[in-house]
Amino acid sequence: MLEALIKILQIDASQLNYLYPMLMAPDLTAIATLNYDLSIETAAEQLGLSVSTGLDRWRGGYGWAWEPDADARLLKLHGSINYALHKARPLEGRMRTEHLVPTNGEVPAKPALVFGVNSKLRSDGPFLAMLIEFDRVLSETEWLVVVGYSFRDDHINAGITRWVNSDTARRLSIIDPNAETWTGRGYEASYVGSLIQATAGGGVEYGRHAEWPSLHLDVLPHTAADGLHALLP
Repeated sequence: MLEALIKILQIDASQLNYLYPMLMAPDLTAIATLNYDLSIETAAEQLGLSVSTGLDRWRGGYGWAWEPDADARLLKLHGSINYALHKARPLEGRMRTEHLVPTNGEVPAKPALVFGVNSKLRSDGPFLAMLIEFDRVLSETEWLVVVGYSFRDDHINAGITRWVNSDTARRLSIIDPNAETWTGRGYEASYVGSLIQATAGGGVEYGRHAEWPSLHLDVLPHTAADGLHALLP
């Protein structure tokens, strides 16, 4: 299964120019992805930009470190196909724990990936540390652009909710070619429905304090390529 997954996730480097507007956006805080592939890293390389994922700097705690001179920061919240988890031999006075090592194209016995149909929140490896960093990065963010996300991961939605309810949130843009189906049966009870209620204002649960600026919501029923080009020409 792992071999099949890694094979499926091989990318066509000639088809990545749609990511250029995102990587070249002014004042880019960071990119967070739930994908395992190397599309963003490859697109950045094509542009001559450096990307830091922080995976190679993680040392087992809750802290997250970035390459200080990187052009872009990339959080791969569900892992990456080019890293594996391995038990590290502990130093004196420290517990045995998992660390990340690059795979160099090999299929690892224990990949640094989170996949499945149920909850994708894991307590081992770097995943909780990345979630904490996700919240911290959002705290620096005024404009959040969401591309191709199903809003089905509760721990990711919780981070977005905290951001929406913060005093830094200014604009939320959602790019999804299926956006027009959101008004179907059960829509109001969905997470997207809750987001739309939040931006509409009113109510106790979703109301914002008068001194807070309103959160502007864009919903673009486009592909990632068309949506990113429209938002970030």
